[in-house]
Amino acid sequence: MGPSRFSFAMSAELARLFFACALPRGIGAALIERTAMFAGRGRPTCIEDLHLTLAFLGALPRERIDAAKRVGESLAGSPGFALRLDCLGAFARSSVIWASSVEPCAGLFMFQAGLVAALGGAGFAIDDTPFRPHVTLLRRAKLPGTFPMLAPLDWPVSGFALFESRPVVSGPRYSPLGEWRLGDDQTQRLEASSSHSSLGESRV
Repeated sequence: MGPSRFSFAMSAELARLFFACALPRGIGAALIERTAMFAGRGRPTCIEDLHLTLAFLGALPRERIDAAKRVGESLAGSPGFALRLDCLGAFARSSVIWASSVEPCAGLFMFQAGLVAALGGAGFAIDDTPFRPHVTLLRRAKLPGTFPMLAPLDWPVSGFALFESRPVVSGPRYSPLGEWRLGDDQTQRLEASSSHSSLGESRV
């Protein structure tokens, strides 16, 4: 069996799974607009694939998908939370440029911790690397010496999903396998759209 057929057989048997919050298209479009200075510096994430990863489950047998969905269902209706994307940075070793928040969001960290605990209780092995919430903007990027300030984007997070990562020539693409709503107690405090203020220069 040649390498390509072997890869296809492996992908048919295994699924690369992760839980994440997908950016609404309007917020994703605003984020892309405000980071246009990075155009041509790497491989951009497609607007429909912009997301904040909550937990990466890894490559698992497909029969485990239903168990992962049950974990998602068990957390449906959990309190929503409001994120503010207002800083840019990079993972130098992996050449990734990302957007994140200056101030940690307590609601996000509480929900992510609950998700990881529920996954562990369901028999999933989760990487114990400290949670560093971010939205990947570019991969294989030429990193700048300094990053511009990011005009704040308020994102009322009202749901999360289980995704499968599928490799394609242009980079990974993500297919939702299950989606669940969060509560509205905090997400209604922020508007999904933000003002388009100018960008300045700052070190990160």
